[in-house]
Amino acid sequence: MAKSRKQKRLERKAKAETEAKALRTSKEARFDLVNAMGQSIISNKWQLGQGKSRNAGKAEGDIYKYITSKKARRDVSANWQRFARFVAEHSNGNDLDGLDSLKKYVDRYIQSCVDRDLSAWTLTTYKSHLGKVFDLPTTAFLATKPRYRAEAKRSRRDTESDKHISKEKREFFKVLGSATGLRKKELMALKGTDLATERDSDGFFYLTIKGKGGLVRRSPILASSKDEEEYLLKLIRQAGSNFVCDNRIYDLKTYRVPAKLDEHSYRAIYAARVYNHYERPLDRIPRDQKTFLRKELRGHVLDKYAEKMTSQALGHRRIDEFRKSYAYQLVK
Repeated sequence: MAKSRKQKRLERKAKAETEAKALRTSKEARFDLVNAMGQSIISNKWQLGQGKSRNAGKAEGDIYKYITSKKARRDVSANWQRFARFVAEHSNGNDLDGLDSLKKYVDRYIQSCVDRDLSAWTLTTYKSHLGKVFDLPTTAFLATKPRYRAEAKRSRRDTESDKHISKEKREFFKVLGSATGLRKKELMALKGTDLATERDSDGFFYLTIKGKGGLVRRSPILASSKDEEEYLLKLIRQAGSNFVCDNRIYDLKTYRVPAKLDEHSYRAIYAARVYNHYERPLDRIPRDQKTFLRKELRGHVLDKYAEKMTSQALGHRRIDEFRKSYAYQLVK
């Protein structure tokens, strides 16, 4: 027998009351509701971002309107789950009607991250992630401390994970990483055949690398000495068509790339070597070919040509990546 309109209305009302009661009494129910709201938007932003340029989005100021990479989607999703957990713990369940009702929790969540002494870089990233869901720029949220290069925790000093890697293995990857500037996945994919068979006209041996985002580049090997260069050339050549870092038995010992390797610290050393090689005398180049640094590096000047060559060697498309992430190496 078909249900009457009244019966259906009463059933919907009863269901709504049951759900409302669950929200008032269960943190997990509140988490599930808030998380589902955000994840749906994240999926839509991911679809909107297909084929779009992240760099163009940043230049136009509307990067918060879409998500362009799988990693960004994963990171935004993870941070939204943390935010949903925060809301679930601080809401009584009566104010979760929609996305607008959640905005009042954003600054409280960010403040809780500040209270946990998260770095300025992490705080800005978290705000960016939330901005993807709320369709707002980071400036719409609680102001946090400025990001200074010297305070960036990643790759500036020894980390806890370094202690779990043997001294010999750390030294191996320090020599290899600081002379090539390769990322972790690039180290894993490095083969002997990626090395040029002879020196280039500039005197360097080059590696041909397919890096982040599928970008193919030629990066020079810049060792700290002639002996170190000879060691690296032999190390890479002996692998032939095999992977260099795979624990095979060669004339020279190799290692698998550790999961917790802090390769960015070695990329920073490499960046300084490349920049110093290409830098021109600053008093002999015009003003428009110079970069005048700001914030804590105010007073220091960079050669834009050397910046460009360094960024390219590291596999970055943007020239400003060197000054943002690696310039501290030149003045520390």
